[in-house]
Amino acid sequence: MNLKLELESECVAGIVRAEMKAMIRSLRDDLKRRKAGHGLAIFSTDKAEDVAEIKRHIAAFETVLKYYG
Repeated sequence: MNLKLELESECVAGIVRAEMKAMIRSLRDDLKRRKAGHGLAIFSTDKAEDVAEIKRHIAAFETVLKYYG
């Protein structure tokens, strides 16, 4: 079965914004856990490297969100 779905650009932008906001929340939660010494490594098994990389990803997603926001 095939399904063709056409979306207006505003709808797609809204979906992208919602997903970016959810990803930022998730990364912030991961960052809190990682700083506290809990949770799993996301990008690196080295805690300091992992925390730094999570912060970089949060900043990158926030930049993209500003573009779509």
